[in-house]
Amino acid sequence: MRQQSLRWHPSSCSSRNQWPLTPHDAMRPHGIRLPHAEEMPVTPPHTAMPPPDTRHILIVEDEPALREAYAEALGMQGYAVLTAANGEDALLVLEGNAVDLVLSDLKMPRLGGEEMLREITLRGLSPAVIFLTGYGTIESAVNCLKLGAADYLLKPFDMLQLFKKIALELASGSCLRSKGGRVREIESFSERLRGQNDSAEVFKVLLTQVQRTLAPQAMALFSCSGQAGALSPLFLWGPSFRECPQTRSWLLEKVALVLGQCGAMVLGPQMGKRVEDLREGVRLGSAAVVPIVGMRGVYGVLALGRDQGSTPYTREDLRMLNVYTGHAAPFLESILSSQRFRGISAEVVTSYAQAVEAKDIYTRGHSERVSGYATLLGQALGVADRDLEILRTAGILHDIGKIGIPDGILNKPSGLTPEEFEIMKRHPVVGRDIISRVSSLEEVVPLVYHHHEWFNGQGYPTGSSGADIPLLARILSVADGFEALTSIRSYHEAMTVSQAKQVLSEGAGRQWDPEIVDAWIWQLRDDTLPEISEFKGAPLDLR
Repeated sequence: MRQQSLRWHPSSCSSRNQWPLTPHDAMRPHGIRLPHAEEMPVTPPHTAMPPPDTRHILIVEDEPALREAYAEALGMQGYAVLTAANGEDALLVLEGNAVDLVLSDLKMPRLGGEEMLREITLRGLSPAVIFLTGYGTIESAVNCLKLGAADYLLKPFDMLQLFKKIALELASGSCLRSKGGRVREIESFSERLRGQNDSAEVFKVLLTQVQRTLAPQAMALFSCSGQAGALSPLFLWGPSFRECPQTRSWLLEKVALVLGQCGAMVLGPQMGKRVEDLREGVRLGSAAVVPIVGMRGVYGVLALGRDQGSTPYTREDLRMLNVYTGHAAPFLESILSSQRFRGISAEVVTSYAQAVEAKDIYTRGHSERVSGYATLLGQALGVADRDLEILRTAGILHDIGKIGIPDGILNKPSGLTPEEFEIMKRHPVVGRDIISRVSSLEEVVPLVYHHHEWFNGQGYPTGSSGADIPLLARILSVADGFEALTSIRSYHEAMTVSQAKQVLSEGAGRQWDPEIVDAWIWQLRDDTLPEISEFKGAPLDLR
């Protein structure tokens, strides 16, 4: 797509082209009228749901707390809710009940989500299926789309996102199932997004995809950026949006309306009124407007228009536009998160580590080495670039809570008494409390808090075990343990790499995640300390 120059600048527009946004309370600017009933916004947060006797939802989730939370939330929305703890139980429920939609986890004992979907198809059952998937199972979710699933939602998510997907599915049916070619379009689109590391490039991929598949004759993209969350026009394309002041004014109202309702809308003759009838001079036959919403807020709004006499946009088109913006939002979120990390001052962060090491004479350079080891181990495990930045930063800051531990305990040459050990165990909590005050470090907090948990649940401060310990915290724990073993401490001499590997192997499955230990031992197969200087990059320059 050939991008045309942006002729409509914020400075030349009315004050309505810019206003503060918040994720859950995007306010309608002064002077923006309420919508006509014929405009039919699709998913405002308080949309009246269909009667419960005609809309039954089955929740399939093996975690009781999550299952109950979903059931309560959907019940309050007016749905009739059924529940099952696994795929086998879900099939029994489906055989005996009329269910409109299944909301299911992917990873479950006794028949997982993918196998359950195959059985639903084989048995000729007809509910739409939306999968809830966590990190690492996106490919499985795409496979399920190929098998006929309606959609998927990435955990963690806001309940409003879930309501939106359910409402769209029940209102319009699954265009993904009825048009198998769309699945391939989405896969290809996602692949192109994965290669981008700049928000402008993500927007470009999104606009190119939308222009190719939804055939707009006008497009407008508004970005939401900056600390105040100001919304401003980023891209205008097509005569209707670029050359017609009445259409631009009308468009701003629709963007404000969409944001105020945290929903999406489609307008056209099939809604009972032509768009141009809503205001004299508007040169459009139909339009579709959707927000680009992530977990941390609104990243923008995308509006498409078709001229009078062209095929109008439908709810199915709106659904596909929601799918495209929904896929782009996590990539934008990841990029912006990485940019926040790069903005952290190296001097500020290293001063935290230096303050700790000034108290503990035996750990000079410990944090820097843990940071390097954790980054190297994360790379070996294939974690995302953003997670490598989180690991690198957490390695520097993981012992910041020791600022609150008395020097006599930190530097004691003999073993700690039970009372002293209880004091030492406070440092992850103190570290969490310190770092949580810095908004740009929020993703580091779980690593600092949980890096002393044990895989068998015998660690501290929470006694979490196995997969309940965040993955990055488990990686950091192995790096921290290895560095402690191979360094001189008040209570032991430094071990060789070979000796440290033996200790890690013996503690695998007890103190440390065995898969992570195996990956680290493979990295140490030459029995030499890793070279970590090459991992001292963004966001921290520690050299």
